[in-house]
Amino acid sequence: NKKQLQGCYFIIQDRTEEINELKKKQHLATHDRLTDLYIKEHFYEQTEKYIKSHPEEELYIVCTDIKDFKMINDFFGTKIGDQVLINFSKMLSSQLSDASIYGRIENDIFGILMAKDKYDEEKFSGMAQEAFDSCIDTGISFPTINYIGVYEITDRTIPASVMCDRARMAITSIKGSFQKRVAYYNDTLRDNILYEQELITDLDHAISTGEIKMYLQPQMSSEGQMLGAEALVRWDHPEKGLISPGIFIPIFEKNGFITKLDLYVFAHVCAFIRKRSEE
Repeated sequence: NKKQLQGCYFIIQDRTEEINELKKKQHLATHDRLTDLYIKEHFYEQTEKYIKSHPEEELYIVCTDIKDFKMINDFFGTKIGDQVLINFSKMLSSQLSDASIYGRIENDIFGILMAKDKYDEEKFSGMAQEAFDSCIDTGISFPTINYIGVYEITDRTIPASVMCDRARMAITSIKGSFQKRVAYYNDTLRDNILYEQELITDLDHAISTGEIKMYLQPQMSSEGQMLGAEALVRWDHPEKGLISPGIFIPIFEKNGFITKLDLYVFAHVCAFIRKRSEE
């Protein structure tokens, strides 16, 4: 009658276990099981969100790649290899600022979104060696190199996956080198890599159509007598013109396609010698 609360009752249901299980599933869906960093897809998603919400901030996409990581697995076993990756991920977590976003892109490749003014080459360059040394007998010497590719985000309209591809493209330009550990993406680098890929794609066609041509360079004695000849190769490309071997041979040496070219030239030399001997 006085419009005052006389009493109340509650029905309480404890859903703590259910909620915790749901959170665990959500975490597993977005985080790598080994390193507990973001998986590739979630890293891309969070990166794109951050870029859109910070339009004025100068940002870098950094990708890291441990050189010959498979050799660590082969020599020391996958248990040590996994521990290297775990240690590496912990170093990323401890050394990067809260504003950074990082994840495991695949295998031994990690991706990082960070402010340009927070980037420090030295911070990443020795990380792989430290990650290896911290999980194995220090009496064992095994040089571990960490390659770093950097893409400065100048085009915010492209997907985060393409940004990472550009950073990894920079790594491709120095992979195999012991001197260079860091490479920065630019359009010239992209054009060079695309040009190399075009030559790799065109090689089989060039061999089958005779675009690869053999030339003979005479070998002369000091008296002016011809002692023999050295077989040289040139590529008469229908669109790119005459391509110097100084351009295409290093490309094929790098990816192993040089064997195809060697066998092709060897066969032509043998055919030429046979023809000359029958004349």
